[in-house]
Amino acid sequence: MGRFRVDVVSVDEPDQPFHRAYIDAGSIEAAAAAARWIVDDHATNLDLHYGDLWIEAGGRSGSAEYVCSIEPTVAAGSLR
Repeated sequence: MGRFRVDVVSVDEPDQPFHRAYIDAGSIEAAAAAARWIVDDHATNLDLHYGDLWIEAGGRSGSAEYVCSIEPTVAAGSLR
């Protein structure tokens, strides 16, 4: 389907991701599943951190369409 971007952000600074990753996936569902792993790995506070999933538009840098929000299921480091 395309290239997706996940931004892990804090509710205090939603426009300033503290982690960004890119995912190549065949569907939105597959991208969301991969994004959940990334969010869970980097969100250290379940109440303050979350992820936003975007699909990159036509390979143009900086041009993306919002897909959905990804809530963390575990705090980063809690399973290590």
